[in-house]
Amino acid sequence: WLSFPARARLSPLPLLRTAWKPPCHSARNRSRFRRRCALIAVTNHCIYTLNRMYSTTSASLPACTISSLSLFTLSQPDNLSLARCSVGQQRLLSQLTSQCISFVSKARAWCASPSACDIDALAFDVLTSSLCAVAHDHPLDDPSPSRTNRLPNDFSARVMTRPLFQQEYDPLLQTPFLPRSSAFSSSPTCVVPLIAQRVALPDSLHIVPLESVLPVSVAASYTAAAAPALLRSPLAVWELNVARPLCPPRVAGCRTEYVHLIGRLVERGMISFTATPAAVNGVFTVGKDTVSDRLIIDAQPANRLFVDCPPVSLPDPSHLVQLQVPAGSTVYVGKSDLSNFYHHIGLPQWMQPYFALPSLTAAELVSIGIPSAPGDSLYPMCLTLPMGFSHAVYLAQAVHEHIVYAAGSLALEHNLLHMPSPLVTAKSALHGIVIDDFFLFSLNQSLATQQLTRVLAAYRTAGFIVKESKVVMPTAAPVKVIGFDIDGTSSSVSLSIPSRLSLVRSTLQVLQLPSITGTALSHLIGRWTWCLLIRRPALSVLQHSYRFIQIAGSRRFVLWPSVRRELAALLGLLPLLQCRLDAPIFPRIVATDASERGAGVVCTPFTAPDTAMYWPMCSSRRHATLQALLQCESDANPLLSPGICLTPLQRSQLLQTRHWFNTFYTDVSSHRWSTIVSKAWRAPEHINASELRVVLLAIHWILSYPSSLHRRVYLLVDSTVAFFSLWKGRSSSASLLLILRQIAALQLASGLSLCTGWIPSEVNPADGPSRHFPHD
Repeated sequence: WLSFPARARLSPLPLLRTAWKPPCHSARNRSRFRRRCALIAVTNHCIYTLNRMYSTTSASLPACTISSLSLFTLSQPDNLSLARCSVGQQRLLSQLTSQCISFVSKARAWCASPSACDIDALAFDVLTSSLCAVAHDHPLDDPSPSRTNRLPNDFSARVMTRPLFQQEYDPLLQTPFLPRSSAFSSSPTCVVPLIAQRVALPDSLHIVPLESVLPVSVAASYTAAAAPALLRSPLAVWELNVARPLCPPRVAGCRTEYVHLIGRLVERGMISFTATPAAVNGVFTVGKDTVSDRLIIDAQPANRLFVDCPPVSLPDPSHLVQLQVPAGSTVYVGKSDLSNFYHHIGLPQWMQPYFALPSLTAAELVSIGIPSAPGDSLYPMCLTLPMGFSHAVYLAQAVHEHIVYAAGSLALEHNLLHMPSPLVTAKSALHGIVIDDFFLFSLNQSLATQQLTRVLAAYRTAGFIVKESKVVMPTAAPVKVIGFDIDGTSSSVSLSIPSRLSLVRSTLQVLQLPSITGTALSHLIGRWTWCLLIRRPALSVLQHSYRFIQIAGSRRFVLWPSVRRELAALLGLLPLLQCRLDAPIFPRIVATDASERGAGVVCTPFTAPDTAMYWPMCSSRRHATLQALLQCESDANPLLSPGICLTPLQRSQLLQTRHWFNTFYTDVSSHRWSTIVSKAWRAPEHINASELRVVLLAIHWILSYPSSLHRRVYLLVDSTVAFFSLWKGRSSSASLLLILRQIAALQLASGLSLCTGWIPSEVNPADGPSRHFPHD
């Protein structure tokens, strides 16, 4: 996967080299071997074509339009190789080229616009020049005798003198330069020295007691009476202190600025003082935007005293791409943002001493207007929910959801995490809540506007302030939601061009550094991971980067060549990180199975009513977990194996799902399944690898249909290893990862999305074809 020549590293097209490898290794099959070699030749030609598009000096593409500009309209040095390729291969190559052209044209238009900054333009210039340089380093792939796009001799010197590539390091974290402001959701920002006047604080503060805006069941867990259950035992705290001792709390800035900050917090009523703190925490700030910074409490001492936070479920890009929009429909997207949400949530009085800050002397207290006797020292303590508390995200999310649902503004069943159907309709508005952000989708603009208006009214009734500058009433124009642009007209989800160029800039800078720490690389990989969630199969590219981060830690090492290849592959995949919400369902439901003897692939026609039954089973991993638990039931053990401990309520809920699963199994068995593949393996392989290989075989069959591009496919498997690997997008097993990369290559190239569900082996219709073959 990553062992391609340098000429192919910055292009998505090398994906097809391994993707079209036959599921059963057969070097003696001459026709397949010739076809594979022809594909490699065509891939090299496509790489050169793509490099020409990137390195075109004009501000626009050639005179032909994007729709007509495909791989085959440019120079064709090897028509014989093109003729040897199958129709399916040529279809995928044309699809790849079209997506790359679209990306380049959008990026070029953005860099030419007045809103583009010099850094973004430089990022695109460096990317195109790098691709051009890669192409010119390999003249065998250049179909034209004259190479007129060679880089100027002074390019390296000119680039290295630009501020973008200066090796700047943060004095606090000792990491490479990171942007002060976030380009998109979850992108890291650098720790900046504390400057009191830059810290973003609410102009007017209205503290809402935490207990009044939490659900009754959750509020009862955070009262003073429930404190013993929320705090760790002294013995557990002692064991943690011995195993992982904490550093003394500190302020990431000068003492004068810290005192000035405490004065500002006192003026707004966000700070009180105590002489007996339960825990003393640190303070630092991170970049928020060009004029302000965000205050963060380093609450590690307090977090050590509290038990672990309950799990929090938040929507992410993989939930967005599950939405289904009818073809030709227009989606209206709206969103809102709560201003200084954390600062308006008041901590219970018994919790406040746990969030004390470094003490102030008597002279410092007097300087901010707090009377004190000489020699006294007091500790400031937070009165509002601090960013840095391990339970803060859970509490903020619970508060936001309670405000919305308790007021009757929206129904829980329309939440992205709980919706029974992915269809976006005109009768309701699907929505998502991410801490202080809210967004919704609907085909009815009037209905969406009414519901968003009711949500804004519920915020004000509860005492919270809405950030009017970030409120977007439902519109069909592109709207940025959790870092991705959702275009209601084209029903597409993609990363915005400025965010892509920011990501390119950061990646190229890391590749320019002589050495880097694992922590710094983890910042970049974290940004990439968030972007790859829109197309989870792309996560299979990453392997050695995770290993480098784990081994290096805070130490500096030269970046491994394998990590460089992975980062270069990510740059090449950037044009493919997009999704269409109006992608229709493939007209066949596919089931696969593998045995030690052979492979089986079966299919059955898909009908519209099947969506209500199959989508819940194929939309998350939770159902597969419940099914696996139920499969552990036996006569000797009425429910579950001895190693699984569930509460009586959990057992009751699990038993209630049995009927729903049995209904699904009956529906699967009632379909008439047609056998597509039933053949023996030519070489033995581990059963887990065989299960993934038969999935690859099924995708090859699906892509033989001309209408398979940009489709959603319901796929049923009976292997939990294959199921969870496909859902995750990658695997820690090297043998499985190789096959997952081939599957990912075909999915990314074709826009195919797998909706994978798990079924027991006795229900799987492909079980028979994988064991009994026609020649037996």
